[in-house]
Amino acid sequence: MAPSATETVVPVVEALKQKAVSQADATPEKAPEDLNGGAVGSAPIDDAFALPKLEINHREPLKLSGALEQFKYFDNTPVIGREYVDVDLAEWLRAPNSDELIRDLAITISRRGVVFFRKQDNITNDLQKELVQRLGELSGKPATSGLHIHPIINASRDRGGQDNEISVISSVQNRKLYKRFQQNQSGYNKPQSRRLEWHSDITFEPVPSDYALLRLVELPSTGGAPYSLPIIDADIIARQVVEPGTSGYSAIVKNFGPEILVPVSESMPESGIDGKGRPLNRPALGRRVFGEGEEQKKSRGVLNGIVHPAVRKEIYRAILRHYLKGHWAVVLDVPLLFESGWDKLSGVVMVVAVKDPELQMKRLMERDPHLSAEDAQNRVLSQTDVRLKAKRCEARGKGRGVVVWNDGSREELRANIDACLQEIRKSSPPWWNWLCLLFPPLGVAAGAWTYWQNIQLNKKWQDLELQEKARL
Repeated sequence: MAPSATETVVPVVEALKQKAVSQADATPEKAPEDLNGGAVGSAPIDDAFALPKLEINHREPLKLSGALEQFKYFDNTPVIGREYVDVDLAEWLRAPNSDELIRDLAITISRRGVVFFRKQDNITNDLQKELVQRLGELSGKPATSGLHIHPIINASRDRGGQDNEISVISSVQNRKLYKRFQQNQSGYNKPQSRRLEWHSDITFEPVPSDYALLRLVELPSTGGAPYSLPIIDADIIARQVVEPGTSGYSAIVKNFGPEILVPVSESMPESGIDGKGRPLNRPALGRRVFGEGEEQKKSRGVLNGIVHPAVRKEIYRAILRHYLKGHWAVVLDVPLLFESGWDKLSGVVMVVAVKDPELQMKRLMERDPHLSAEDAQNRVLSQTDVRLKAKRCEARGKGRGVVVWNDGSREELRANIDACLQEIRKSSPPWWNWLCLLFPPLGVAAGAWTYWQNIQLNKKWQDLELQEKARL
């Protein structure tokens, strides 16, 4: 009969005990010379029979060089997220101390979890790939590792782009790839490229990527709005119509001179990165046009005379495009709505305002932390007081003017907007929208009627202003 497990193990244990006792009286055997390649923090092994020391093959954490301290930033939350202000990553990639900048950026990303950069118009696909590769290399990635290729979102897919190393995240592509999963989203049928699960495709691979760069190149037609309304953002269009190579850009340089352009540097040639010209230095241009001085007012008029006609042309095109798509309404996000006359085209004007001027200044500086108190004040003074805009909006009458006071929380703001949109929707039933779309002459007539009514409302407001001045 075969021995039991206990009968087999006991003799082995006793033999090990006798061996340990005999070796305790002997001189300990020295370990061979350290052959670990001289890793940072490593140490020779003094006792071959001792437990390993914690510092063996240990690498010290990377330390910041301080190269990023010259740039303005703010932390999005106390524990995660950081945003750098007025930084051009394309310049960092070509700067003399580029390696220090990119290495410190890699360390900062690891510490803060995510780092944001806005308005990176000079970053191309090739520069994006170079930046991600260098983030890894300068923080210790093996030379044998290249850029990650997403297992699902790659160039082999429809709308997947032309480069396997750049994953194109598209809602249109997502709906096409996972159409059969739309009715069954439980258990293992969840598509792994949806926004909540996208990262799992790369996290659980044998060699996951160390850094990822998400670059927004195209806004959704609804602007991400929760009400499925297309948003036409005048600020975005105003930037597009003055990009290098446009007629608006040429007019601004002609009137304000080359000193309002980004300075020439190793990463910014005289003719610009793409040969169309250097981008506008917006802070420098802002100092020329914002303020109450006579020269600033004159410069602001010149700038508005260049930008407003070009913006107006693009907005007309966008309105027509959304009208042909059958949308029941279009949101015009225009800060200077009354000043530029866009209220004449609006069926309903909504003004979101605060009653407390100090709260307005506080929020402006929180949104744009690179602004000094003086710069923020000049920007506020360069526009009509928001409380006066609210009063003018209310003067349009019920159903044509809506004021949403935003002195409270975001939840309160959302509730107020929900209530306002419900009232506006009642005044524009779906059948009327389809009727205007199917019979264009009716739509044109309705638009002309709205335009004429708004002209009358503006005359009424001008009369009220004159009466107010007469009382003073």
